[in-house]
Amino acid sequence: MARRLSHRGPDSEGFVDRPGASMGMTRLSIIDLETGDPPISNEDGSVWVVFNREIYNYAERRTCLVTAGHEFKTHTDTEVIVHEYEERGPACVDQFRGMFSFAIWDTTRGHLLLARDRYGIKPLYVAARDGCLAFASEIKALLEVPWVDRSWDATALSAYLRLGYAPGVRTAYSGIRKLAPGTTELWTWDPVGGARPESSRTYWKPSGEEMKPEPSFDEAARQVHRYLRESVRVRLRSDVPLGAFLSGGIDSSTVIAMMRQEGVDDLLTFSIGFEEQAFDELPYAGLVAKHFRLAAYDLCALAPPAILKVAGALGARIIPQGKRGGDFLRKLGTDRSLWHLDAIGPAMPEFCQAALSTSFREFLRVQTEPLALERLFASDGTPQAALITDQQTYLRDDILTKVDRMSMAVSLEVRVPLLDHLLAEYVNGLPFSYKMNLHRSKRILRHVVRDKLPPQVLKRRKVGFVPPLRSWLRGPLREWSREVLFCNCPTVFDEKGLGRALAILENDTRDCSNNIWVLLGLGVWARTEDPDQFLR
Repeated sequence: MARRLSHRGPDSEGFVDRPGASMGMTRLSIIDLETGDPPISNEDGSVWVVFNREIYNYAERRTCLVTAGHEFKTHTDTEVIVHEYEERGPACVDQFRGMFSFAIWDTTRGHLLLARDRYGIKPLYVAARDGCLAFASEIKALLEVPWVDRSWDATALSAYLRLGYAPGVRTAYSGIRKLAPGTTELWTWDPVGGARPESSRTYWKPSGEEMKPEPSFDEAARQVHRYLRESVRVRLRSDVPLGAFLSGGIDSSTVIAMMRQEGVDDLLTFSIGFEEQAFDELPYAGLVAKHFRLAAYDLCALAPPAILKVAGALGARIIPQGKRGGDFLRKLGTDRSLWHLDAIGPAMPEFCQAALSTSFREFLRVQTEPLALERLFASDGTPQAALITDQQTYLRDDILTKVDRMSMAVSLEVRVPLLDHLLAEYVNGLPFSYKMNLHRSKRILRHVVRDKLPPQVLKRRKVGFVPPLRSWLRGPLREWSREVLFCNCPTVFDEKGLGRALAILENDTRDCSNNIWVLLGLGVWARTEDPDQFLR
């Protein structure tokens, strides 16, 4: 299992094997490069921890724990976890500010504590069966465990085909689930029954309840500025060099502005651009780099393989070692509680559904849990509710998952100061009008940095990171994509249906490139799997 995760921790590895539990950890050294190798325990070796990523307030917590009488062997943030557990038990997680997943094995009580950070910035996957329990930072490690159920989860795959990701706790495998963000689970082991769940607790989740009384706009802006600076300041703690991604948008530019305010002068920034001008943000990134007199690296990309190659070099350098509006009238009749789901995840076009094999479509039809997606995305239809729903679905299960996988694939740690939970709690509680109106998005953020960024950046409309998929799939990725799709016929795809969908991609005015990309993801995954998992 650890070998499958070596990319997440290329610097060292460690294992602990005690009656009832064996745990392993691969380490990417960020803090305490000399003495922080795993495994880490308390003073007498009765409490052990394996840990993924960073506790940003570890210095403050360490001071409190030393005052309480605890002795430290290292200067890592990891060791803070075991001593905080000694003080507070499972409630230790309430004290941590950061991005993390961890497991604590308490040999005295026979307890295993699993925990994940509030926004799910860092992953934790769990499998349990017949008194056995396994967990890991990525699914591929759990696939090394012989007893894990690898049968396909139709509900998760149906959601993936509609959204491009699987929301909630489900994964593509029936026997593997995600630990929900902001959640702890306590398991008990005994020699007869093995592992059994003891308790589960949701210790945090985003709230859309507006604060009362509401602050003035200017007071709210001052508080947001204070939280932003503090969030960036604690994330500057590192024993290895720091860099910053710079898109030229308001978010990344704000982070760099806050880093400057915290006294960071020697900063490398990295930007990705595309040859297609409609998708290229390098001119705006250049404006920000020039404004702050930054060393800027422009990573011009032609296709995903090129991005991966550049990302690998970047990791080594920083850390050594359909037609628009077509469904509008139909959506007017949609139940208000489902507006959000209908907006962000319209049903896959029929010609793309026809690209799926008959047997696979029947598997999805029969096995998918009815209304599972609708329950996840149901809300009162207000913009404030949509913001919270996005934080609990699209943000954590799509955006953060991609950031984690792509950065850790090249052993690069990415920190996200705009997701500090103290900042998020404050901003979520502000009136919606402070965040957006008919004329402007991110109102209060733009106000905070109005005198810190170039006017062209402040006035830009929001542009997400969208690669030119259509030109890639009709150009440099054309042959590869067809090889992936057609080699999976008839397991999950129908050859004639695929041909029609690809003809529309090539010749029609409708842009179905996102749908084809989702099918490609399914194809890449399916060719490593046993088709009998759904055919049986």
